[in-house]
Amino acid sequence: MKIISFVIPACNAEKTIRRTIDSIIQSSFFIQSEIIIVENGSTDSTYDISNSYATNIENVYLYESEKGVSNARNLGIKKARGEWIVFVAADDSIYNKGLSAVPFLLKICEVDLVLFNYQKGNNKVSQITIDTILVGQELNDYKIKMIEKPTQYLFVWAKAFKRSVILGMENYFNPDLKLAEDGDFMIRYLQKVHSILLSNQLLYCYFIDTPSTMRTFNATKLKGYIKALQITSEFIEQECSKEIQEAFNLYVLTHFNIIMV
Repeated sequence: MKIISFVIPACNAEKTIRRTIDSIIQSSFFIQSEIIIVENGSTDSTYDISNSYATNIENVYLYESEKGVSNARNLGIKKARGEWIVFVAADDSIYNKGLSAVPFLLKICEVDLVLFNYQKGNNKVSQITIDTILVGQELNDYKIKMIEKPTQYLFVWAKAFKRSVILGMENYFNPDLKLAEDGDFMIRYLQKVHSILLSNQLLYCYFIDTPSTMRTFNATKLKGYIKALQITSEFIEQECSKEIQEAFNLYVLTHFNIIMV
């Protein structure tokens, strides 16, 4: 079994997909990893570029899914063989310098989720200063903090997810959601988490050279956003503690602030 499965949903990413794949292949831990590219509805040369890698490089695999990032991630989860899953956007990259310790770290740590530092544009975001394992009340407090501050914590990149925990979820990513699907997945995943490792390693490079969904907002996306909040709210009310429900109120307020801005 591989230690890490890097799952890359790819749609119309011909300009950036090489950068993403190369960042993983050139890393010191690629030998203990696999790359799963899931092409989903591209109209450019994304499939051909990805197929060239899958054909010529061992441990790089290419699949096709129905259109949508959630469909692509779900298929990637099903195909993954790694103990850990790291989601990578097809326009971002893995920071591969000096990270030879990451596979060893993931192999020995008995936790359900690992959070890493990351770089956004040219700025390093160092939320974590020292490696820390959270359990018990510290874990519960941190979960609440993550839900209260979704723009800082409830995205799926710069994290390593235990594949066995994901497989134990009733559903993975909701393909009906076009917005806030990361937050919905994260909240449901956190309900399964009994321990978290905060790692001060810099793992992920988030590029801002492509337009984001939120920068091209419209009325249709507003409806999609509200739908996502309603679906997540139903899960919160049925499955989560009073503390989590109260934290979710701030989650909702944060997202409505984003909508208004």
